[in-house]
Amino acid sequence: MTQLHPLQVFDVDQIRKDFPALATERNGRPPIYLDNACATIPCQQVIDTLNDYSIHFPSCGDRSPHYWGKKVDHEVARSRDAIARFINASDPDQIIFTKNTTESLNLVARGLHWERGDVVVNGDREHNSNRTVWVDISRESGIQRKVISRDGTESPHAEFDVDYFLGELKTIDNIKMVSMTMSSNLDGNSISASDIRKVCDYAHSEELQDELQDFYVMLDCAQIVPHKPVDVQAMAVDFMAFSVHKMCGPTGLGVCYMKDPDILERGLVS
Repeated sequence: MTQLHPLQVFDVDQIRKDFPALATERNGRPPIYLDNACATIPCQQVIDTLNDYSIHFPSCGDRSPHYWGKKVDHEVARSRDAIARFINASDPDQIIFTKNTTESLNLVARGLHWERGDVVVNGDREHNSNRTVWVDISRESGIQRKVISRDGTESPHAEFDVDYFLGELKTIDNIKMVSMTMSSNLDGNSISASDIRKVCDYAHSEELQDELQDFYVMLDCAQIVPHKPVDVQAMAVDFMAFSVHKMCGPTGLGVCYMKDPDILERGLVS
């Protein structure tokens, strides 16, 4: 059987029909939208679901005992289950809904208990959300923020070198968090899942645990979750953040994954 090239079975016109905004015109021409790194446009399926809520069960969740309220609770739980399956979380309770990636990052960053001298490590191509929060906390709490470049150079074409990164980590004491973007909105360069796993394995290695020097790993995955499979168990990350509005969902919805959801109850995160 002759195999078709992928472009031969990708019906662009049919895909466009799923997005009502693309049927609009300005000066007699349809839109060309290239700002997906900021926010994607909603598809008809999402619009229909939002309308279904507004028409059939427009109520508050997690508080109202009537039918509409229970329906909201059911749909929220169903959404949490779907997100857990989507990123291969082991438990839906590991999924916390927020407003966006920025709030997810801040939930963890401002919830952890910091002591003067603690160190957070970033990469050199972070989105502003995963940079500013750590700069602010360093000023407020006296923690130290250190930046490790991708391969030890200033080259704009540099790619992530996990051996170099791990080598630099081993020279830093008192690390409490490594927080970095998995796929940069600056240049599109991504860190592979296997390299993330190596960093996480080092972070939770027996040697560091014995010395009480193990640390957390958090990923800003806003730019990669909509495009590639992301498996939180395979990577073994502690925290992950992304925004639903970057994957054809509604504005004002983000996800914070926590490997250990009980960390909230223990008071380490408010």
